[in-house]
Amino acid sequence: MRVLRIGIIGAGWAAEHHLRAYASLGRRVAVVALADPDASVRTARAADWGVGRTYDSAAALLAASDLQLDAIDVACPREHHADAVQRAVAAGLAVFCQKPLAPTWNEARSLVDGLPAGARLMVHENWRYRPHYRLMCDWIAAGRIGQLREVTVRVCTSGLLPDAGGCLPALQRQPMLAGLDRMLLMEVMIHHIDALRMLVGDMTLLGAVTGSDTDCLRGEDRASLLFNASGAAVSLIGDFRAHGAPGALSDAVTLQGTDGVISLAQDRLSLSAGTEVLEDVALDLAADYAASYRDAIAFFLDAVEAEDAAPFAAQVEDNLRTLALVEQAYASHAPRFPLVRGG
Repeated sequence: MRVLRIGIIGAGWAAEHHLRAYASLGRRVAVVALADPDASVRTARAADWGVGRTYDSAAALLAASDLQLDAIDVACPREHHADAVQRAVAAGLAVFCQKPLAPTWNEARSLVDGLPAGARLMVHENWRYRPHYRLMCDWIAAGRIGQLREVTVRVCTSGLLPDAGGCLPALQRQPMLAGLDRMLLMEVMIHHIDALRMLVGDMTLLGAVTGSDTDCLRGEDRASLLFNASGAAVSLIGDFRAHGAPGALSDAVTLQGTDGVISLAQDRLSLSAGTEVLEDVALDLAADYAASYRDAIAFFLDAVEAEDAAPFAAQVEDNLRTLALVEQAYASHAPRFPLVRGG
């Protein structure tokens, strides 16, 4: 079996998860090069994961023809995605680009439309590959809760509330969040919108309200969105300053159907009908998180090996529909109906 040779552009926080996923896939793939302008970061990351070659830019990595790459994994900041994608496609390589494909939907659409025919580009969107979200999808597809009536997803953390030492845990974990003009929706809740699209199908945005109460944050720290999915009301609420919530991000999901309900709470996933619990599954959330990267990357590698551009085009267009909903939410961040005030 031929080993696929990968170069990664970007050596920051996301790259660590990518590298761990590639390592878990065994001998089918090898990461042979890593590019990042920060010498200390790229050197340390390469040493940790046994990557033999490092470069200070995407251009330098792609100019090294002796690497004999099969694909490029773009894991740099979103404002550099378009340049990295264009360079890799021009070099004839398949490309896996971290979400979002570009800082705005218009930029992403323009990027995709400007690529040559047959370009092989996918967007790395791993949330829908979390095993417990896949299990929810299987239960819905099997008709176990009937027709969907109402869906609620809460994405909460206390990570932007000061801890005992006055620090903000979310920014200690990911300092780059502080500088994002578009934070919660574009960086975090985009995952949940994409996973919801997998679970409930196409959605229409009815309204969105966003805001921020964190002085050192440029973007939003809370957002509430309402969608219609074939008559089912879908509520998605995100809050990074949720009192009583754990410091780590957690999802709470309720999918109410005509015949039953699916509930995700912390590390328990259940399926119930009436008062009877039909399924109750204990989750290893850390393992599921790692599996989401592994399985998203495995899907990409399967498409690279198939040497067929069609799966790439289909996946990109599907992901652009997720990004379009995020863009609409930013454009519709206040109610579009007059306030009714008491007399």
